[in-house]
Amino acid sequence: MISLRDLRPVKVNDLVRIGKHNDGGYVISRSCLERTRLLVSAGISSDWSFEEEFVQRNPEAAVLSLDRSVSHAVFRAKSRSNAKHALASIATLSGRRAVTHYSAARFFARAAKRFERFFDGRTRHFVPKWLSNRVDDEHTTVDRLFTDYVDAIDQGKPLKIFVKLDIERSEYRTLPALSKHASRINGLVVEFHELDILWDKFREAIDCLANDFAIVHMHGNNHRGLIPDTGVPMVMETTFVNRRLLPQELPASRESYPIKGLDQPNDPTRDDIPLNFDG
Repeated sequence: MISLRDLRPVKVNDLVRIGKHNDGGYVISRSCLERTRLLVSAGISSDWSFEEEFVQRNPEAAVLSLDRSVSHAVFRAKSRSNAKHALASIATLSGRRAVTHYSAARFFARAAKRFERFFDGRTRHFVPKWLSNRVDDEHTTVDRLFTDYVDAIDQGKPLKIFVKLDIERSEYRTLPALSKHASRINGLVVEFHELDILWDKFREAIDCLANDFAIVHMHGNNHRGLIPDTGVPMVMETTFVNRRLLPQELPASRESYPIKGLDQPNDPTRDDIPLNFDG
């Protein structure tokens, strides 16, 4: 049965929203933010506002981001391509199309500059690979990520890592492996996708993390809407804190979700999705 009945977050008093307004921002625990010395984020696309604000609030944190779909070169190529299309549209007197391509060219040119400025290779690192369950030219696994990159940056210190995953269904492949490194992870925020067809995988992932991590916040992404015949969102942003950082006994939160003044709808043109943990 698809229900949020036994997934109500526990009560914590230090939640803060990090990242830009609407889509791209996530709610996390301030104590996790302040403790972190390495932010590992998989899946950034053209929006790394979460990573930018994370290090603004915690300048001691290094960043390690992964995404095969983007890079400085990719953004520059998209900018040049759209600029060419804009000129071609002007030549054919297609004004509206020219404006669209020109706007895209400017967007990707700015993204290329921001990308190069933020991922400096000193304290903010970028790996052009997908995080998954295999190793090849385009993919790496959690274990290889720790061996090849994390260990060099983090030096094996306990509870110094925060993880953000927005990797379009690969979260189900990677969380079991990530749970093996729980002693070094103070918290996670995970965007779970396609819950309408992957609900069992979602529950398996939650159960895999349950011994080491407690859910402290959930928010439904309103881009995809609800699973048919339920009140459960198809995409769920879920925040965890390592239980070693929490009191042994924590009451369930009695907040109404989304939390007013904290949560924001991913799509600002639609109402946010209320979550029902009692039905």
